[in-house]
Amino acid sequence: MRNHLHIPLTVVAIALPGVFALGPSGARASCNTASCPIDLSTVETGGHQAQVEHGLSLHFTYESIEQDQPCYGSNAVQFQHIRRTDHDEIETSNRNVNARALYTLSPQWSFSLTVPVVRRSHSHILGSGHLHDEGDHAEDHDDDGLDGLAEVGFESWDFTELGDVAIRGRYQSVRPESAGSDWSVSGGLGLPTGATDLRNDAGALAEPSLQPGTGGWSLLLNAGYRNHVRLPLLNGGRQDGGAPSMWTISSSLRLNTRGEADYRYGDEWLTHAGLHHSVNSSVDLLGQFVVRWRGHDDVGDTGEPIDATGGTSIYLSPGLNLKLAQGLSAYGYYQLPIFQDVNEVQLTSDSNLVFGLGYRLSL
Repeated sequence: MRNHLHIPLTVVAIALPGVFALGPSGARASCNTASCPIDLSTVETGGHQAQVEHGLSLHFTYESIEQDQPCYGSNAVQFQHIRRTDHDEIETSNRNVNARALYTLSPQWSFSLTVPVVRRSHSHILGSGHLHDEGDHAEDHDDDGLDGLAEVGFESWDFTELGDVAIRGRYQSVRPESAGSDWSVSGGLGLPTGATDLRNDAGALAEPSLQPGTGGWSLLLNAGYRNHVRLPLLNGGRQDGGAPSMWTISSSLRLNTRGEADYRYGDEWLTHAGLHHSVNSSVDLLGQFVVRWRGHDDVGDTGEPIDATGGTSIYLSPGLNLKLAQGLSAYGYYQLPIFQDVNEVQLTSDSNLVFGLGYRLSL
């Protein structure tokens, strides 16, 4: 039991100050296709409430990621301070809406369907050594050095499209209502439903990492553990511990197959450590640390440069969950990437936002 208590106290000591200090940091997020790496399982399953025997819950989340700061490794750099032969990124704006249906078949088994809609705008300065249409640029790759840095024009894309739909199945051990611990495992598939051939108004094909879909299948694996405790530290030193708290740890892996022209997104691994504390019957404080690793993409037959893909990130994510009515809740996280080491030059963001609305129907 002492081991159980040691971890949540550490999480509290480090994570909770971030709940009340929401100023931006000079931190970074990856460029290319972006999403907020948050584990929403505690708010989606009702937090400390007992798991219903069966029922349907609907969740809608909105993510905002503004990427306008170039970063080289772990250092912020000025635009075009480090020149590339393919293109110099200017800005990527991501507005993602995810509709998620979660059906609880029993206290142990649940299934979910996630449908993402991607709203993305992107701009860059194209170099003479790189065009996105296969076959149009083969001879351009022969130039090295300064000749390959000549600017040939400004390009931009702006679209709202369906992304890759995901289906998952989850098994959770039976847990008490407000004490003890439980664990879960889940598996699923990412389906190649998003477009991979979008062009801008000038007819230029967007690079694979900018497209709303990956063009391939993904294997989605997850394992998690959470412990329900009462912490005097968060309840004014009360001997009974006061309101319940829950600390969580989970890890997920996404393995991608090849898509259009054999291009393959890099595999991704996430680890979350979080705290879910009930202030009262209507308000929960949330906090989460996230470590995110993404490997290099595989160029396949596209001819796309892949050196500026992948990297490692650490995020601090304070949040809040509000129980608005019976079965209805609203929640949000303010995500600060406090460390990132990206490969080559990639666009970064100072902060990410995610907001959600959930409604549970007991059947």
